[in-house]
Amino acid sequence: LGSASMRASGGSVLKSGDPEEFGAAMLSGSIRENTGVHEWEVEWSGQLHWCAVGVARGGIRTTGSLRRPDMRDNAWFWHSKGFLCNGDMFEEWSDVPGYGERDRLTVVYDSDNGDLRFLRGFKREEIPGVIRGISGEVYPMVYTDGEHITCSMIVSPHRP
Repeated sequence: LGSASMRASGGSVLKSGDPEEFGAAMLSGSIRENTGVHEWEVEWSGQLHWCAVGVARGGIRTTGSLRRPDMRDNAWFWHSKGFLCNGDMFEEWSDVPGYGERDRLTVVYDSDNGDLRFLRGFKREEIPGVIRGISGEVYPMVYTDGEHITCSMIVSPHRP
C-alpha cells in the first residue's frame, strides 16, 4: 500500500500523500434500510483526476481502488469521468456527464427502495441513470486519487 491518507476535518475530507494511490472516506453516520430518502451535497477542490461520490458499506478498505473485484457489492457511486458504478459493473458512459472542481453535487439515496441518484449544480440538474438494488446499512462516501484534494460537505445528510 502507498502512503495516501484521507483525513476528516469538520465537514471536509482532505486527501494527501501518494498522488497515485486511491483513498476513500466515509462522510458521516450510517444510513439504515427503510429510513426514507436522504440527501447530501458535496463540493470538490484541488487538482482532480479521478474522484467519486456515493455510498459504501462500512467495511470497505479505505486505501486502493474501489474498482477492485473484492469491492463488488460494497460501493455504489458516480465517477468524475462520467460513469456510474452499480456495485458490480460500470454503467454506460455516453449519457452520464462528468464533473470537476467546484461542481456542487447532490447525492440522493432512497433507503426504502435501495435507489441512488445524483443531481448537479445549484439548479439540481438530474444526472441520467439510477443505481438500484442497494440494501443494508451504507455510509455516504467519497473516493479520489491525486494529492491535496478536498471534498467539503456543503449540506450534511438529511431527510428532505
